[in-house]
Amino acid sequence: IDANSNVMISLWFVPSDPDVCGRLAQVIHDLSEAHDAPQFNPHITLLGSVGTEEAGVVEKTRRVAERIGRFEVQLDRVKWLNEFYRCVFIEVKQSEALLEANGFARDIFGKQHDAPYYPHLSLLYAEMPMEAKESVCVRLNTDERVSGSFSVDCIQVWVTSGPVSTWRNVATVPLKG
Repeated sequence: IDANSNVMISLWFVPSDPDVCGRLAQVIHDLSEAHDAPQFNPHITLLGSVGTEEAGVVEKTRRVAERIGRFEVQLDRVKWLNEFYRCVFIEVKQSEALLEANGFARDIFGKQHDAPYYPHLSLLYAEMPMEAKESVCVRLNTDERVSGSFSVDCIQVWVTSGPVSTWRNVATVPLKG
């Protein structure tokens, strides 16, 4: 039996500016407290479920990062879905840089047939009634903490298996393209 068979590793983009990261983290914290939901670091998933072996994933991530330069992410509207990990999220404008990065990652990790890329920054992981989600979205769409843009200058490699509280960052790989 493979000891890593239950490990899931994901690649994240995070805001390079600590102030932006802190502002978004505060929104996530406030929502998780209000809705008894898990807390997590602000991120945009570049690619999920990329492998189970940390060293190999980090090496492939370095290959992806060599092809991507620092870029700007533009935040759009706060929306919701009937999915635990996308309960409430900020939609991210699909830029050429973001789509290209996802394409490089899919090629290097052999995940060309994954579902179409839908870049977003989750704010709340929960299951809750539609009316409650809509209410959160209406409130947040007038909250300047969740608007604007930010730079991305690295890819973080996260083990995202098990409860959210046990997720851990195993590497931060600078963008070099």
